[in-house]
Amino acid sequence: MKNLKRTIFAFLFILIFGGVYSVDLSKLKFTQNIKEYDLPNGLHLIVKEEPSIPLVGFSVTYKVGFRNETVKGKTGLTHLLEHMLFKGTAKYGKGQFDKVMNDLGAENNAFTSYDSTVYYEILPVAGLEKAIELEADRMVNILLDPKEFESEKNVVYSELSKHESMPDTQMYRKLDFAMFGDHPFYYSYGLLEDITNAQRDYVYNDLYKKYYVPNNAYIVVVGAVKAEEVLALVKKYFAPIPANPNLPKEAPNPFPKKTGLHIEVEGVASENFGEAVFHLPVYNLKDKDFLALSFISSSGLIGGFGYWPTIDGGLGFIGYSKDPDYPSETITREYVEENLQDLKDELLFSEMMQYDTIDRIMFTIVDLARHDKVSSYNEIVKAYADVTAGDVMRVIEKYLTPANSCTGFFKVTKKNPKAQPGAGMEHEEHGEPIDYSEFDNPTAQAIAEAKERKDFLFIGAVKSIQDYLSTVKTVKLDNGITLIFKPYTLNEKVSVGVGFKAGSIYQSKAYQSAFAYDFIFDGGPMFGIQNDIEKKGASFSGGPGYDSAALSIETPGEFFADSLKWLSLALKNRKFIPLVLEEKKFNAMKSLDEIANNPSPDLHAKYAIFQLAFGKEGAGLDFHAVKDDVMNLTMQDIYDYYISFYRPEEMVITVVGNLEFDKVVKAVKDELGGWEQPAPVMPKIGAELAPAPKANQVKIVPLDIKQSVVLMGAPTADYIDITNYTALTFAMDIFGGGSFTSWLMRSIRDSAGLTYGVYTFPIAYGDYSLFRLYMQNSPKNVYTALDMYKQQLKKFKESGPNELEILKFQINKFNSVPFNYENSTKIANMLTYYAIKRGAFDYELSYLKLIDSFSKDDLMKVIKTYFPEYYYIVIAGKDKE
Repeated sequence: MKNLKRTIFAFLFILIFGGVYSVDLSKLKFTQNIKEYDLPNGLHLIVKEEPSIPLVGFSVTYKVGFRNETVKGKTGLTHLLEHMLFKGTAKYGKGQFDKVMNDLGAENNAFTSYDSTVYYEILPVAGLEKAIELEADRMVNILLDPKEFESEKNVVYSELSKHESMPDTQMYRKLDFAMFGDHPFYYSYGLLEDITNAQRDYVYNDLYKKYYVPNNAYIVVVGAVKAEEVLALVKKYFAPIPANPNLPKEAPNPFPKKTGLHIEVEGVASENFGEAVFHLPVYNLKDKDFLALSFISSSGLIGGFGYWPTIDGGLGFIGYSKDPDYPSETITREYVEENLQDLKDELLFSEMMQYDTIDRIMFTIVDLARHDKVSSYNEIVKAYADVTAGDVMRVIEKYLTPANSCTGFFKVTKKNPKAQPGAGMEHEEHGEPIDYSEFDNPTAQAIAEAKERKDFLFIGAVKSIQDYLSTVKTVKLDNGITLIFKPYTLNEKVSVGVGFKAGSIYQSKAYQSAFAYDFIFDGGPMFGIQNDIEKKGASFSGGPGYDSAALSIETPGEFFADSLKWLSLALKNRKFIPLVLEEKKFNAMKSLDEIANNPSPDLHAKYAIFQLAFGKEGAGLDFHAVKDDVMNLTMQDIYDYYISFYRPEEMVITVVGNLEFDKVVKAVKDELGGWEQPAPVMPKIGAELAPAPKANQVKIVPLDIKQSVVLMGAPTADYIDITNYTALTFAMDIFGGGSFTSWLMRSIRDSAGLTYGVYTFPIAYGDYSLFRLYMQNSPKNVYTALDMYKQQLKKFKESGPNELEILKFQINKFNSVPFNYENSTKIANMLTYYAIKRGAFDYELSYLKLIDSFSKDDLMKVIKTYFPEYYYIVIAGKDKE
């Protein structure tokens, strides 16, 4: 892993775009449905209408970053300013921004790079206006409170200190200083002493007031929106903000071009490592060298090579462990000519598939707009189509040479596996802890406001999902296969979700379900097709669960028929090879040894709790298995399971993509319509859970570790009792769902400090379900935490959640639902899952209505009936010091 400034390139598209000799741009959807606007105050707006995902991404980018820190002693302050924008404005005080975003169901964050600072939210469409309002507010009204400023300096100092302690940062600091001297590139994220000495007034007047202005910013909006409606909202909140008439004009500050330097650093790390740095051209679409180097980086033609073009210069990077490999000395023209066309083809297929989430689309537009224009995407793809072997060899021989490079090397003097390069400041979470004290004594006003918001969001969520699912079509084939189709125009990827009512609860021997799944979908007669389409970007994933088995296929649209052929070969008339069974048995026995010797407390706790809660039938057989159980599994056992549970009448296949329904139906019928299985030989009766304990049953798995894991389980509401099971899951979220708002997190974690995290969640097990709790504690706190759990459980059963808690958790549920449909693969898997588990692909609508209907009386009945008094309890680690 490399230093942040080596990995977050200013041009995401440079890394991931490719080209081919014959590019069909009609299949590249990226620049479709994009509209751009300019406000009189200089603010630029880019909107991509994308109805395929029921969410919206909203970002504000300010054209200011580390490159603007040219004053000596003032480094790292653009990053510090980024932090301060989460500390409140006159209208929305400390913590309010994050509280509002939480109520909106938004994912929000920010980051500072060499030339930009970006703030963003991804949220349900109903919350877009509030997000726009809040971003406009903090463009002009941040408080920059002196006390908060001093406090946040300490936070940033701590982050930077951690970053500076990384072995790669130590090397890069020395190498960058040798290469760039006082150029801002050297100071990325700043120097520690500059953070310590940072002055509030300088940050406010010389950074915030100067650069956080409309004529130095642009907005990108992507999602299920109408561009004209977004424009109206942006005008409403941003148009009144004045431009800065004295905004400095952006001009290049060229990198120094020193070459032939070598620096060496010694210290503690996991291994020796080094990097060769090359001076390369700046971003310029008209420069053939720039395009050829970009193609080399994006295609992987040179392993480990990365290209970072900025306004001030371009750099290339190649890591090494002993001696640097210079492409000018190792890459031949024959190698390039042999691989060039295949690389272009693979990149085109990747390009057709990869823009599948709001954030990926939004951030790529952000990068394109920062350094050129969004339409340059098409220009780059077209230009890459003309890259030749001669172009590639020219830039390799011109730039990627010893004479055009500097090198740095970290020599390990003391080996420490934990001291690995990277892991410094790659990801930050911003914002203030949200104050949920209102739950303790809710006011009538707070309840009224929450109810109004809950009702508004419920209506919006139902309408959003109804509209979204209105285009879904279904058909049942003559052999019983259920086919679900959802059109999806975002890109040319087709996602296929496949599900069967086949899981380990039905098995009669340990590993029978897992082995059968592997035999069906791993290798076999479809290996050749799989190998071919994987080279074109297709992928296959999945596995068996307790009560169902799932398979997910992602493929370029033009290979959809091939993926169905693969599925047909996997499922129809299979004959299994006994020799493969012996290999799988060997691997399974090896796995049993590895589990026994694995130091992970989570793994040991999981096995122990499932041994107790599942018993010795169904899925429990896997957790009780010993080597003799593995050896007793026969080829007939595998075949019996295959014909009994992998059957067309038990199969759901969901296709999500830019295809025509009639053609999808025909393609599925052609491959799978004639599939039939012999009569099943195993009963379709799933195993039950072990009986509920009459008193707590404690099992200690001794491990020599500092933090013990506690797992608890007990039978609870039946999964097939939809109303009570749904009410149970909702009540469990309030009680211990893992968020900082839950009863257990607020008491055991925040108030008592007995655990880092405590979570309750149900596990569906066929017709039944298991109430489960997870905690991680120091040994001295294990029994204290368990006692506190008992106290909280007693209190919860007596008083239950108050009205405000119920409303807030309903709001969270309504906000979270659209995220289930954030990309085509999740959509395919979700529709398949609901069709298998609930008998209806649109079960989400029933779920929303159930959640909305729950009153405190409903929840109290469930809490008193289904929250267990006694548990199977496993302590993996130590239960005392």
